[in-house]
Amino acid sequence: MISRWNDKAAAASRMALGVVFIAAALLKWFDPAHQSTYYGNLAHASPMIGWAIVAGELLLGAWLLSGFRTGLAAGAALFMLAIFSGASIADMLAKHPIPCGCFGAAWAAAHSPAAVEHGLALGLIRDAVFILLTALVLFCCPKPDDEGRQVDGQIGGGTPAGTDG
Repeated sequence: MISRWNDKAAAASRMALGVVFIAAALLKWFDPAHQSTYYGNLAHASPMIGWAIVAGELLLGAWLLSGFRTGLAAGAALFMLAIFSGASIADMLAKHPIPCGCFGAAWAAAHSPAAVEHGLALGLIRDAVFILLTALVLFCCPKPDDEGRQVDGQIGGGTPAGTDG
């Protein structure tokens, strides 16, 4: 019974993270006013890095939604979230912090440095929640067997037909 709840919680977390990564990528892609954000400055300085971030978030979101090799997808998400969190911390420690632009410039209302720092702190709390969801996927998702099938009664898992187990 607990295993089924773990599986369902991990699947829901995986799907939620997939949607969040795709939404963040699309909001960056379609938001032309991101120049006043950390992401916008990075994308302006190196458009290739800006597009790589958007493409990485889109691909990672799709990978998480697909359910294929969920442990690897969760590991990649954890790595990306750690990089984003580190960038936010570095920006918070800067003399003149700017909004991150993680979800487009519309979400990054920059007013005073204190308001920006508050927004970055809330962003770190958000990242911590995403990291916890990623950990849930990483540690509670069913693991593939040697042939790539999911075990623990998941789709494609179990004993192949005609064998005793």
